[in-house]
Amino acid sequence: MIAQRLARELCTFCKRGVKPTPGTAPEMGSHGKNVRQLFVPRGCPSCLKTGYAGRRGFFEMLSTTEELREVILKNPSPREIEKSLSGTRFMRLAETGYELVAPGRTAFDEIEKAVGRS
Repeated sequence: MIAQRLARELCTFCKRGVKPTPGTAPEMGSHGKNVRQLFVPRGCPSCLKTGYAGRRGFFEMLSTTEELREVILKNPSPREIEKSLSGTRFMRLAETGYELVAPGRTAFDEIEKAVGRS
């Protein structure tokens, strides 16, 4: 199964760095550990004063394993599915989005909006 979302990409000419709020780094999990600044849109003639230039996709892909298949056949709750995925390389949609936030490719708010948390 694949889930995908699009986030607006920050303009490379005018994005500006700001200090992350105390709740932002924990929300980003492992991707927020060493983040000293997050980038936000500003606006310039190059991006038509929007602060954004283009879009970037981010994805979640769930491969079915034999263990996961057994869990699914038992009509599990979402929590039970998450428990069976712990210890695997599965990355949730928000986590892959935060991979774009950490290096400044998109804004934190864009990911929050796309995954439905804000």
